[in-house]
Amino acid sequence: MSTWNKHGSDVRITGSGILTTSDDSAQVLIGNGRMQARNPSGSTIGQIGYHADAGSPNMTVTTSLGAHFLVRNHLGSGKYTDLFKLEAGGTTARFSVDQVLNNSGKFRAYEFENRYGGGMYATSGNLTRIYSGNNLEFMTHGRNHADRKMKMDNTRIYMYNTLNMDGNSIVSSPSISDERMKDVQGMRVENDLKKLMQIEYVNFKWKEEEYGGQDLGFIAQQVETLIPEMMMESKDGMLGYNQQTYLNFVGHAVQQLALREENTNKVASQALVNSETNAQKIARLEKEIQKLKEAA
Repeated sequence: MSTWNKHGSDVRITGSGILTTSDDSAQVLIGNGRMQARNPSGSTIGQIGYHADAGSPNMTVTTSLGAHFLVRNHLGSGKYTDLFKLEAGGTTARFSVDQVLNNSGKFRAYEFENRYGGGMYATSGNLTRIYSGNNLEFMTHGRNHADRKMKMDNTRIYMYNTLNMDGNSIVSSPSISDERMKDVQGMRVENDLKKLMQIEYVNFKWKEEEYGGQDLGFIAQQVETLIPEMMMESKDGMLGYNQQTYLNFVGHAVQQLALREENTNKVASQALVNSETNAQKIARLEKEIQKLKEAA
């Protein structure tokens, strides 16, 4: 008689299903629409099979906290290479692809979704979308707050590093200037025209190629002494300026220049009028003197 179903054998039938045991005492249980993997102590670390979620049946792959799900390619002689891997740890999970999965050299999964509402999916061969329930952040070198490089929420895009653009920039949205967003503190009376004339424009070459080559402009430290409200400091301590504030500053200086020219023209016109009036007075006096001479 066969002994395969007896206690202690590698394969036996239990009340839960078919149980197999490996040489290292790890187990696989098949039953109730699922295949479970168990560690040597008998705890389930993952399963594949049927799962009813809110009454809707699903084919699911489940791993326990801290366990991984691997799809491997057997190379023979006990050697494997990972094709893709699901890693679960803490409250996060990662999906990694280590090898191509089809003959065209592309991984053809079209959608990934996490438990918090974000994900990535492809709508066609030319379009891939990344979405989030609220905020979407891009990081490098780590997962900490300081590693953020870009963040997007429902209203804004935030940049936390230098933005290099080799192509053209086309901006169609307005620069917000609504009165409802401002606490107006009076008309600006500073002599911005004088300050503009004091800015020292120089020719220079960027020390780092990523910023460009030969260029012209001003030195932020010099401008800071004239217009400190226009200057900004990056998180790495580099001094720069607010381009919108600079544009407003130049606009006010142009207004002052136009007003000065207008006043100069008024003074010149009045001087001309006064000059013509004096000439008329001289001509009248000369006529009167001539009459007095004739009468004598």
